[in-house]
Formats: sequence, C-alpha cells, structure tokens
Amino acid sequence: AEQIDWTQVEFEDNQICLDLIENRPDGILSILDETCIAPKTTDAILAQKLILALESNPRFKREPKNPAVFHVNHYAGPVNYDTTGFLEKNKDVVYADLLELLASSSLQLPRHFSQALSDASPAGGGGGRAGGKSKQSVSQMFKSQLRDLVQRLNKTAPHFVRCIKPNSLLAPDTFEPGLILEQLRSCGVLEVVRIARQGYPTRYLHTMFVDRYSFLLPPAAQAGLRGQGAVAGCKLLLRHFQIGQEMFQLGRSKLFLRAGQIGQMENLRSRWIHSATVIQTEVRCFLAWLRFRRLRHAVVRTQAIYWGERARREYEVLLLRHYASMQIAATWRMSVCHRAFRRQRAAATALNMAVRRWLLRIKWADMERRRLAEEEELAKAEESKNVALLEKKMAAMKHAQEAESVRREAESAQKAKQQAKQRAEEEAAGPTVVALQQQVRELQAALAAERRQRADMASAQSAAASAEQVKETDMLMERLVQAEEGWGAQMAAILPFLRDARATLEGRAIDPAAPRRDLPAFSRLDPLFSDKQGRGDWAGPSGSPPEKAAAQPTPSQQVVTGLEQEFAARSEMYTDDCQFIQEVKKGESQADMDPEAELKRLKVRFEDWKKEFKNKLVECKAVLKKIDKHQPA
Repeated sequence: AEQIDWTQVEFEDNQICLDLIENRPDGILSILDETCIAPKTTDAILAQKLILALESNPRFKREPKNPAVFHVNHYAGPVNYDTTGFLEKNKDVVYADLLELLASSSLQLPRHFSQALSDASPAGGGGGRAGGKSKQSVSQMFKSQLRDLVQRLNKTAPHFVRCIKPNSLLAPDTFEPGLILEQLRSCGVLEVVRIARQGYPTRYLHTMFVDRYSFLLPPAAQAGLRGQGAVAGCKLLLRHFQIGQEMFQLGRSKLFLRAGQIGQMENLRSRWIHSATVIQTEVRCFLAWLRFRRLRHAVVRTQAIYWGERARREYEVLLLRHYASMQIAATWRMSVCHRAFRRQRAAATALNMAVRRWLLRIKWADMERRRLAEEEELAKAEESKNVALLEKKMAAMKHAQEAESVRREAESAQKAKQQAKQRAEEEAAGPTVVALQQQVRELQAALAAERRQRADMASAQSAAASAEQVKETDMLMERLVQAEEGWGAQMAAILPFLRDARATLEGRAIDPAAPRRDLPAFSRLDPLFSDKQGRGDWAGPSGSPPEKAAAQPTPSQQVVTGLEQEFAARSEMYTDDCQFIQEVKKGESQADMDPEAELKRLKVRFEDWKKEFKNKLVECKAVLKKIDKHQPA
C-alpha cells in the first residue's frame, strides 16, 4: 500500500511445535484429556498413546530405554518429559474433606473459596460429571488462559522486559558470557533484534515528521521549506542529518526508518527544547522579579501611610492618658497622706496601750514574784517532810539490816560448832582427809562471803532507787496538782466576765455581789480586764443597763454564747487530760507514754489556746462597745 521496496525477513517458525502440543485430536494435551476421561487408565497407557499418535512428528522423539519418557524439540532446544503422574496432576482433584475444612472456618475468605471450589468441582472428583456440570482439567484451563493472553496481546502494543541470569552462582558483579548468550538465544532476543534490524520499526507520517523536526534546520533551510511539500521537507531533513538512502524508505504517506536512526534527531530536539525552557524560565523569573519590586514598593508606601496615621492616633491616646495619670497621681498622693495620718494615729494609740500594758506587766511581775516565793517556801516544807519520811524508811531498813547481821552471826556460831566437830572427826581420820576438808571449807567460806557482799550491795541499791523513785513521784504529783489548780483558777476567773457580758446583752442588771476571783495570768497582760476599767464598760457609756433585748438573740449574743460554749468544752478537755496523765504516772493506766513530756505538750497547747481566746475576748469587747455607742440614751 505504501509502495516501498522491501525483502522477506526469514525467521524460524515455531508453529509445528505448537501444533504438536495443542492440536486436536492428535496433540499432546488432547491425548492427555482423552486418557483422563477413559476408565482404568494409567501413565503407561498414556505414554503408548503418545508414541502411536506422534511418532511421525519431527519435533517428537521417544526414549528407547524408558517408554515413559519422550522428548519435544522446542525453539530453545529439546526438553525431556516423564509421563509418571501426568494423569493425577491433570485431574486436579479437590477432596471433600478439604472443602468441609474450608467451609467450617470462622473467616469469610476461606468460606468463599470453599463455595467457589464446590461449584467448580464435581461431587465424585476426577474428570467425570456431577450435577450436569463437567470439571475442566489442568491442560484445558492452561489452553484457555493461554488463548486469553494471546488475544489480549493482539489488542495492545506490548513492550517486553527480559530478565537475564548473569551467573549460575548467584554472586554479585559476576557475569558468564556463555550463560548470558545461551539465555538470549533461548528467549529469542537475538532473533528479535535481527528481525528488527532488517525491518523498519520507526514510522512517521510525512507531515508529522516535518512538524516534529523542522525547527532543527538552519534559518535559511526553514525559509526554503515554506513553499515546498511534506515529502520535500522529509528529504531535506534526512540530508541535513546525513541519513543514508539504505536507512529509510519513503512511502506514499509515511516515512520508514531503520532502528537507531532517529536517536540523533531526538537528542538534538530534546536539547533545543530544554534550552528554550531554560530561557523562558529566566525571562519569566525576571518579569516576576520586576513585578515583585513594584508590588513591594507599593506595599512599603501603603504601610508607611498606615503606620504614620496609627502613630498619630496613639500619640493622641497617650496624651489623654498622661493627663489622666496626673489626676490619678494627685489622688493617690492624697490617699497616701491620709493613710499615713491614720497609721500615725493608730501608732500613738498602740503606744498608749503598750505603756499601759507595760505598767500592768510590772504589777503582775511583782505579784508573780510573791507567789513564787510562797510556792518555794511550800516546796521547802514539803521537801523537809519527804526527807523526814525518807529518814524513817532508812532507819527501818537499817534496823532490818542489823537483824539480818544478828541472824548471820548466829548462823556463823552454829557453823563454827559444826566445823569444830568435823575437825575432830578429821583428826581421827587422818592428815590427808583433813587437808582436803580444810580446802573445801575455805572455798565454801569464800563463796558465802561473796554472796553476802552481793546481797548487801543489791539491798543498798534497791533502797536508794526506791527512795529516789518515791521522791520523783511526789514531785511530779505536786507539779500536776499545782498546774491543775492554776488552770482551774484561770478558767474560773473568765466565767464572771462572760456572764456579765451576756447579762448586759440580754438587758439584765449585773449582780455586784456575785463572787469574783483575781484575773488569770493572761488577763493581766491586757488592759481589757484591768481594775482601772472595771465592769462599767460592759454596761454602756451612761452606766445604766440597756433596755431588755427581744426574744430573738442578736449577733453579739450569739458571739458571747459561742465563747461560753468554747470555754466550757476546753475546760472539760484539759481537765480530762490532767486526770489521764495522773493515772499514767500512778500506774493506774497502761498507756505507753512519758507523763512529763505529755505534761509539757499539754501546757504548750493551753498557752496557745489562752492567747487565741484572749484575742476573741478583745474582739467581743469591741463589738459590745459599738453596740453601746449606737444605743439611745
């Protein structure tokens, strides 16, 4: 159709081998399927059928020594086949127990395989029929798959990639030329290259060839192409690139080129296109850079205008804030001066109170010295009493020791009589026995003397320890009693003031004849309970009791009631603690504790509570004074 000169390319046809394998009914696969269908057939029967049917084929050859082996001369060379096991492998039996195992799986995929295999395989296995459906053999499935592959290849333009084994040792960087050449020859690569070199694999339409490569010509040649046709353009291009006449053929509509002739033109075309792309990239980059500079200049101008306007507005705001800060500073200095005045006034008041408290402390220190002197005299009298008691006990112990010494002297006289009697007997017995008995007596006397000395020392130590323990117990008991009496006196002294405060709040008159004790130790440190203020402060500025309060208690009454309840609870708690410490010291309680250490800790807790309760009383007094000031005269 293209009217070109061409020659027939000779190549080895493998169709005879293909017919030997898949021809019907005398092909190897057809005979294999027929033998599988026949009953009671063996691999030997299959070998005999193949020999009888295909012995005349030039590509088939039998093995004289082994009837089960035959040879097929393929394109790559002869291949040996052994018919042993052909029938069993061709049937491809799927056993029923395997299908049941897949069907019993808990996964969906094995169950799907079991269903597909059950639909494709007969019930009895083998190559027969089951349920009206025949089972394909392995050879039939291979033929159908090969036929589908050929049809797909005919519809496409395939490109093959051949994998070549470089050496038989599977070692890297090692090549065996003989092995590689044999693989290329067996795979048909050499034959394909030979056929491709004899033909014209590269083909272009005249117009497409000119349009694709015409820009590679010099400018003068390109100008000459404008008035000529496509065939003339193809010839001009071929002459320019020095392609010989034997390397191409010009057809009616296409240009045919042998293999490897288009590579130079393609390389030059790729370099031209790459150069044009680089030039375009640089030009576009330069244009973009110019546009960027213009945009940046515009943005800088815009930002300068914006930031200038914003700075002016911020300056106005700062100016207003400056005026406002001046007003706030003036107000703040005024408030600081006012607070300083109040602090000075409060300091003067506190100084006055401190002086008054100092005078009260001096008075209290004098009273405390007198009390300590009296307690010291009482302690000395008690100590003399304890010493007399201890002397009586020592006299009794001395009398007991004298009686013990008299008893020991009597025992020694008795022992002397016995020893005299024994000496008389020993003199009669002989000098040797007498000497031994004398040594025994000396040892016994020394042992008895040592025992008496140890007994005397133990009795003296026990007497001294008992006297010391009695003295320590008496002193601790005396301290506990004194502490308990002091705490009781301090707690009892607070109760009258709480009763007076409650009576004032409830509108009742204060009974001046009610018994009162001296103020506790911590009250003497505060002017609230001093004798100079008296009880008139609780009644109000006029000295007369206020009107009777309503039935509903006021907040001040609730505060006083809470103080009374707290005082009663604390008094009971400290009393119980003192009694428990006394019981532990006397041995009445088996608690594991140190009475002296626990007494010190109890004293510390009591002192802390006294300070806290004093502060609460001061606050209560301030509340009552405020109430008295707001009451009508």
